[in-house]
Amino acid sequence: MRLTFVSRSCNPTTFDSSIRLGVFFQNSLALTLAIHGKASLFTQLIRVPVRYLAMFVVLFGTLFVGSSTAYAQTTGSLQGTVLDEDGLEVPGVTVTLTGATLIGGAQESTTDGRGYYRFIELLPGVYTVTAVKGGFRTVTLEGVQVNINRTTTTNVTMRLGEEAEVVDVVGQQVVDTESTTVGQVLTKDFLQRIPTGRTYQQAVRTATGVTGGSNPNMGGSASNENTYMLDGATITDPVTGTFSLNFNYDAIQQIEVLLGGYEPEYGISLGGIVNLVTESGTNNLEFDTSVFYTNGNWFPKKDARFTADGFQLGPSGFDQQFQTLQVAGKVSGPIVRDKAWFVLSYQHSRSLIATTGTPQRRDFDGHYVLSKLTVQPTSEHRLSILLQTNPTSIDNILQGNPFVKDEAQGRQAQGGFVAQARWQWFLTPEVNLDTRLSLQKIYIEQGAVPCTHNRDRDQHPCRPGEMENEVDWLTPGRIGIFGAFDSVNWGSLYLDDRWTFNASTKASVLGITDPLGGTHDFKFGVETRQFINDYINGYSGNKLYYDLNESQFDPTTLSNYYWIETSGAFRSRQSGSTWNFFLQDSYKPVSNLTIKYGTRFDSTVLRNDIGEPTITGNLFGPRLYAAWDPFGDQKTKIAGGWGRFNDSGRQAVASFTNINAFASKLWLGEFFDGGGIDNPYVASSDQVYSVSPRVNTSSANDSLRLPSLDEFILLFQRQIVPDVALGADLSARFTRHLYEYDELNLIYDEDGSAIIGARTGDPAVSYARLRTPREARRNYYRATVSLAKVQSRRWAANASYSFVFSNGTSLGSLSGSFANDPQTRYNYGPIFTSQMHQVKAQGYWQLPTDPWTQTIGFFLEYISGEPIERRYWGDGFGGGYSIRIRNRSFYTQYPDVWFMNLKFQQEFDVRKGKLIADIELRNLLNNRAGFGVLTNFVNQENRMLIASRQDPLRIQLGIRYQF
Repeated sequence: MRLTFVSRSCNPTTFDSSIRLGVFFQNSLALTLAIHGKASLFTQLIRVPVRYLAMFVVLFGTLFVGSSTAYAQTTGSLQGTVLDEDGLEVPGVTVTLTGATLIGGAQESTTDGRGYYRFIELLPGVYTVTAVKGGFRTVTLEGVQVNINRTTTTNVTMRLGEEAEVVDVVGQQVVDTESTTVGQVLTKDFLQRIPTGRTYQQAVRTATGVTGGSNPNMGGSASNENTYMLDGATITDPVTGTFSLNFNYDAIQQIEVLLGGYEPEYGISLGGIVNLVTESGTNNLEFDTSVFYTNGNWFPKKDARFTADGFQLGPSGFDQQFQTLQVAGKVSGPIVRDKAWFVLSYQHSRSLIATTGTPQRRDFDGHYVLSKLTVQPTSEHRLSILLQTNPTSIDNILQGNPFVKDEAQGRQAQGGFVAQARWQWFLTPEVNLDTRLSLQKIYIEQGAVPCTHNRDRDQHPCRPGEMENEVDWLTPGRIGIFGAFDSVNWGSLYLDDRWTFNASTKASVLGITDPLGGTHDFKFGVETRQFINDYINGYSGNKLYYDLNESQFDPTTLSNYYWIETSGAFRSRQSGSTWNFFLQDSYKPVSNLTIKYGTRFDSTVLRNDIGEPTITGNLFGPRLYAAWDPFGDQKTKIAGGWGRFNDSGRQAVASFTNINAFASKLWLGEFFDGGGIDNPYVASSDQVYSVSPRVNTSSANDSLRLPSLDEFILLFQRQIVPDVALGADLSARFTRHLYEYDELNLIYDEDGSAIIGARTGDPAVSYARLRTPREARRNYYRATVSLAKVQSRRWAANASYSFVFSNGTSLGSLSGSFANDPQTRYNYGPIFTSQMHQVKAQGYWQLPTDPWTQTIGFFLEYISGEPIERRYWGDGFGGGYSIRIRNRSFYTQYPDVWFMNLKFQQEFDVRKGKLIADIELRNLLNNRAGFGVLTNFVNQENRMLIASRQDPLRIQLGIRYQF
């Protein structure tokens, strides 16, 4: 008995073999399956062999041991129809695919009765298509681009005769008529020609719907609700939900940025997905080395802004410093041609940055190493191993305070490693198994900056007898207030290790025909993610002193204010697990209609530091999208649908109920002697003012529900002239049950403006409870029009305008919006992602100046200022607190942020390879608008404070050599 499929390609496709995993790793199970020939869907369903059933048993068996949070595509596909001069389909044509990024050598496919051919599981890159049939001219198409998770359609016209013709594909397919995703793919060639900086975080900011900084807001989400993936495996920080590593920018092949409309296999994300695909090596030995230097110190800076009475509204631009240096190298090529390939990559990043008046420069020193080995010993099996590490040190992490002595600055050492292994088993051209295992460690270590004998570094000198790089972990630090200096030592220590184990098994069964002639591409898989967060937290010498100048900025009035004495450093260990299963189908009932439907099941358990489950839950994420090409000419797409996306939580949220904490005493200092402060509770200094027991009073509600998001999208795209498409899309995203907390002990008056009592009788104690109420929500709406010009005729560009409106009660988790019960009725209103007008444009033009190539690139961004609400002050025990007395609204807004970057690039052909020089100008017009993400409207006197400004004009100079 045999299970058979319609064969449309001889290229292997993905079907992930399963792996049995548990807390203790077990060996993977081998599977066998013989699949060939043709059969209907009905025949396939009733004639399943025992070996095929065994494959399903193993796949579903992995559900009992865990699953990963996401599994993204790392490949694309190529399809088309071969036609004669009269436009009729030509069957029996041998179509051959070649290309530098093609693993395993040339691939062939034979057109079916409709003249149709297809290649799947192609690494992103540029390919050559050759069509051969007796009686027709051989046709070769060169320069066919394949992108991540996209279907490139390339039709071939064959003429009668014996001659051969070579056609240079001047443009690429502009409209992917089978895709339903909201987002874009950024190719390596495009990124190298536009002025975006040299990190993937900066590159992601060019995408429509993305705002903010290195951890951006994508599709109206919080900055810690995105998913980051490296070669299809999750690398998101399990504690913070942010990006977790840096690596050589030149090792990136493509970046996929998704904000919606993606299928269940992409997994958990209330925000967006950043899918980084690295190079895999080719049969050509390639070498790339570069040096890039950036300076932001040479250009005009603006003074601080003051009111008439001398109140500072914004920071000065004087005395800021900004210098970065990147040195990178990459070598790749074959170990055995058509069998094994390698990539070795290294980048050293060094930056010296200081904000206004800060005496010590922030010294960032990172080393990024990536190696990748890909082996295909036979046509049925492909293995790859990736290793990445990025040790980094950051000295003088305290910026923005000019009153810090050298010895009171801190160092943060961070980095870790990622080890990934992948096995692809191509059982037939249409069925394969794809198994991934990955282990990631993230470490963060924070303490004092070591001493040094090097006078050129911004570190304190070693004392007599101290060795180079000595760190004092025992002497308490002192914090200054009212112009007093931070002194003596950095006050705290923090040592954090985060371990994550991922495993995933995905099956792809493609090209199945049903009795009505439709085709199905089935995918299903199981995934696991297990993680541990182990950290130590403490104070240097178990104490921390606070000093102040009784007369502001007068050092002769320096006095001790108070000090905190703790019970000592404590160690905390948290853990979590997620389990997932997905099933999806891409169904084409007719050639010009694609229906994508499926679901995923997400289950999670996050534990606090004594092993108690804090967050548990199970959610289904069904999704249904469709894409229609109404004219069947590959030039128009109408798409849309609905999907549900889940959030399995982050360890930072689960730690809300951690038990381990500091036991501490607050001692009063010299400032309180002689009536330095009017406080009826204080008689004199040198007494204990308060005692905090070593206990966390926070709890979790027993009926927590995992957050989820419902998305509705409608897309339109039409090719208006060759290589140019006009697009429009509408997105509505409704997020519910965000993580928030409420107050159980304190009693407020009717409007929440004052604390009038406590249920325990002690208003100094707060009891917080973690909840996920339906009222903790966000509603995000975005309408976008766009133009896209694919790479052809020496230039490429993208431009978009978006109108955005976002309402809610809280942008991210644990915002505190529900802590004061009487005011929760006023929580709903505009939140800071409601930046109404957003414009982005980027592109490049290669000047026709042969033999050398000159390129001009640009990037333009305009974002409306963030909304600001009016807040008021309530009366609380020991001080005031911020409250609302009416619904959130647009009281005012921060200044609009806009800038333009410009790049000039010159290529020189040398004896072997080429030399490339470029100059990049960022924020060309030196606009210094207040940057809203880091600002606060906090002053009782109805004044707006700008805590930081837009980056000033900077110049980047670079030189690189490639062969």
